[in-house]
Amino acid sequence: FEESYKLVPFFAFCSFCAGWFQYIGKGFEIYKKTMLMALVIFISGISNLVLNLFLIPQFGFIGAGIAKSVSYVILIGLGIKLSHSLIAWSLDSITLIRVSFSGLAMTLALFIAKDLLPTSLISLIVLLALGAGFYIVLLLLSKEIKKGEVELVRSYSHRLFKAVKL
Repeated sequence: FEESYKLVPFFAFCSFCAGWFQYIGKGFEIYKKTMLMALVIFISGISNLVLNLFLIPQFGFIGAGIAKSVSYVILIGLGIKLSHSLIAWSLDSITLIRVSFSGLAMTLALFIAKDLLPTSLISLIVLLALGAGFYIVLLLLSKEIKKGEVELVRSYSHRLFKAVKL
């Protein structure tokens, strides 16, 4: 289990791609082309299976991480190609830069902080809170999170705490 930390970058990349596919897949959903979306997901899944057959015997569990990452690249590539033909959309490059910078800075901060704490469940919880807080602060400082969005979260939080007190 100790060696499994090597898979974390693959998990992070695949999680990023899965989130991105939620955005990309809206064209399929809006135009009710869910069978086409299912085909894209199926092709990605089959590519993962086939790549696992070749990569796991040669590279072990790292091969599985590589296979999964490649299958997610296929998912994103096919998703963009087919979804974009249904609905025109674009990514805001400034947003992409701000979010990417914030994520990378958070990752660097966590790599540094993890070495300062002992290995324990409490340390993990502290690192999770630190990472989330640092990421949110960076998004606020870069003005990626707008003032209206902060007010909306504050309003919902106030209502939630008010309801819990009852």
